[in-house]
Amino acid sequence: ARAAFLPNIQISTFVGYMANTYNNLFSAPNLVWSIGRRSTVGADLSPPMINQVVFDGFNLLGQLKHSKATYNETVNQYRQATLKAFKEVEDHLVSIHRLEQEDESLASAKNFAKNAFWQAQQRMEIGIYTYIDVVNYEIELINLEIGLIEIRLARQTETVGLIDALGGGWNRLCVHCKKAALPTHAGNAN
Repeated sequence: ARAAFLPNIQISTFVGYMANTYNNLFSAPNLVWSIGRRSTVGADLSPPMINQVVFDGFNLLGQLKHSKATYNETVNQYRQATLKAFKEVEDHLVSIHRLEQEDESLASAKNFAKNAFWQAQQRMEIGIYTYIDVVNYEIELINLEIGLIEIRLARQTETVGLIDALGGGWNRLCVHCKKAALPTHAGNAN
């Protein structure tokens, strides 16, 4: 938009030969050249021309302000998109870290529950515990194993979210297309 404030300069050149007869057309004295603005009517040349708008009712100034506002809006949209992307990445990293800590804690609790279940089985064999006591320890162990599986699933889901937030991703159709496009070798027999 700033370029509209500058003058418009139109210059062209012409080089050629001009003679009365064909036999000495290309001789040095018949060389013609000129600098000027090519006319829209024919091949004649007009003098160079400089155009500048003197008054346009502040139209150019309005266009400049509009261009600046559009530029600022685009910059702000880019800034917002960038901040959102950083926030998504940070959120996924924090979630993954928290889930790793929960995984370690549940894995440790599962090991204790496994040991307690084994001890309960031993005590049931010698008659100290009943079958109901052993089943309660087993239920606790199974619940911890299910919780551990859920935590690991959530961690993998967050990892996929992190990959997506970093700009990665995949397309199922594209994966199938790549498999279909793999070359087959005639020498390989299945």
